Amino acid sequence: MHEVQLETKDLLIRKALKSDAESLLNNYWSKPKTARLMLWKPIFEPEEAVERINKTIEFEKDKPCFVIEEKSSKQVIGMVGFIETEKDIYEDCGLGIGCDFVGKGYGTQTLKRMLEYLFEDCGAKKVFYTSMQQNIASISLQEKFGFKYIQSMQKIRSHDNFEYTINMYELTKEEYFKNKQK
Repeated sequence: MHEVQLETKDLLIRKALKSDAESLLNNYWSKPKTARLMLWKPIFEPEEAVERINKTIEFEKDKPCFVIEEKSSKQVIGMVGFIETEKDIYEDCGLGIGCDFVGKGYGTQTLKRMLEYLFEDCGAKKVFYTSMQQNIASISLQEKFGFKYIQSMQKIRSHDNFEYTINMYELTKEEYFKNKQK
């Protein structure tokens, strides 16, 4: 999984490096506006970023989990990842792009490339994707790629006791390839 590097028109989707800590801190982890619809707590100190990048590198090791690098600036602007929960069944563990980089089509490019990778390279039969109910942009993105709503669950974010509703969506291999033909 280490050699995997995915590319889109504007982005490199690749494994995290220790040298990404500063870029992630500046563009992603320190942005409360970005974190409000995610499960992680914003951080603001370089030492925290070093600790978090080390955990990120360890977590990404054997999973289709990556950082998102903007090619033009060579800045890491977000993260995306999925976990194989059963053989050939994947569930997202997040797709986030720093608030200063939204509205550029990067979410669309990232999800499109990740779905290609999961269904065409990893042999996924089904992909689950979740979003907080308030995250209209994420829900729109899922619908754009043919994900179907399956259920909602009440949750509490651990670091601040924020109560939220998470919506779960699924996309089957058959639906993915049918939608790709359009």
